[in-house]
Amino acid sequence: MRCLQHWTRKALYFRSGRISKDPEKAINWVRPLDRGIVSTRPIFTPADLEGFRLRMFESEIPLKTYQTLGASTVIVSWPDVYTAITTGVVDGLTGTVLDNFEFKHFEQAKFWTNISENFQLHLPYMSKDVFESLTEEQQAAVAQAMSDMGPVIHADMVAADQVARLKARTEMGVALIDPPMGPWIDKVAPAHSEFEKNGLVEEGLIGRILAIE
Repeated sequence: MRCLQHWTRKALYFRSGRISKDPEKAINWVRPLDRGIVSTRPIFTPADLEGFRLRMFESEIPLKTYQTLGASTVIVSWPDVYTAITTGVVDGLTGTVLDNFEFKHFEQAKFWTNISENFQLHLPYMSKDVFESLTEEQQAAVAQAMSDMGPVIHADMVAADQVARLKARTEMGVALIDPPMGPWIDKVAPAHSEFEKNGLVEEGLIGRILAIE
């Protein structure tokens, strides 16, 4: 994905009509935080990932994605990330500025490169049995509450991210890098083809998303 705006403008609506048929409402359920690479050295292009030991979790798509981009992936559990960076087991990890500021990873890694890795949905959940045990009036009230709180959560997260970015720069000396996305999209293309071939991603989906203006 090129950027958060690109994804939320049409791609979310394209794939997630069950969240809301109105894209302006659906966007409230997107975590409005860019995800990038937290690193001990500056990363500008995929070429900079050569020899880079990137913390990753056990999941086929992200593992193959970053291996295609040139990184050497290392499986590290989230609670062990700080120690792994400190001891040199990894050179960095992926994540948002907000999350890595709060977990103090920027104490050890002073660079963050925005590559629009992915955008997460944060949705309310309720047991189907519990929901169906409610009266129609109660169900309507729950649905209305979920709709009303979406913009509030969205705004709170935007504000928290802005504070984290400021403090990361001024208090921890972190450099926030926004590189051109073209080289990243081109480099990862073979992985996308493999995902579709192996049935990990719906055939043709990536092409349709990339075609969205």
